[in-house]
This record gives sequence, C-alpha cells and structure tokens, in this order.
Amino acid sequence: MKLAFKFTNGVSKNEKQKKVAQEMLAITHKMGAKALAEGVETEEDLKYLIEMGYDLFQGYYFAKPHPTRVKKIHSIYV
Repeated sequence: MKLAFKFTNGVSKNEKQKKVAQEMLAITHKMGAKALAEGVETEEDLKYLIEMGYDLFQGYYFAKPHPTRVKKIHSIYV
C-alpha cells in the first residue's frame, strides 16, 4: 500500500502526519503487504520512515522523473 505525498513530505516534523503514517503502516503489515512511502524528498523524512518500518520508498530524494518517454512496455508488465 502507498502512503501519499501529502503524509510523507515533512512527516519527521509533523505529529498528525506521523500518526497517519503509523496507522497506515500497521494496517498494511497486518495484511501482509509492503508499505511504500511516496514523495520522499529529504533525508530526514527518509530516515524517519525507515525507522518507522516502511519497506519501499520513492520520490525526488532518489531521482527526478526521467524526461524520455517509454516506447514499449514489455508484456510481463501488463
């Protein structure tokens, strides 16, 4: 399950965001699924989410979107 950017951006400093992130993580892991935090933009937020127990991460902290369009999607992905 994915935690939206609205709750990840600044999570290390915002108590309401922390609560939402913790509750979503608990539900996700209870279901046996992986928890993904999207919109990670700072090292501080990344470290907090790692310590919290999130499994996967995406966002500008890692890379900006690539400007080249995908020309073909391999059949194993659709």
